[in-house]
Amino acid sequence: MHGDRLVLNLSKVEEKGRALRAAEIAVVVPLMEQTLSTFNNIQGDRSVHEARVEDGNLVLGR
Repeated sequence: MHGDRLVLNLSKVEEKGRALRAAEIAVVVPLMEQTLSTFNNIQGDRSVHEARVEDGNLVLGR
């Protein structure tokens, strides 16, 4: 977290059990970061304050 901006450092993302290639991750991660950061700005006190990987899932905590 950098203020309201969420920064993700993901090395592997799967879709329907298939790992995305590095080029696909390079497109997906910035879009996820932007979407979540924009959502944080709108949510105010309900914004994301923690992001972690748990059992292979991205968990966002408010």
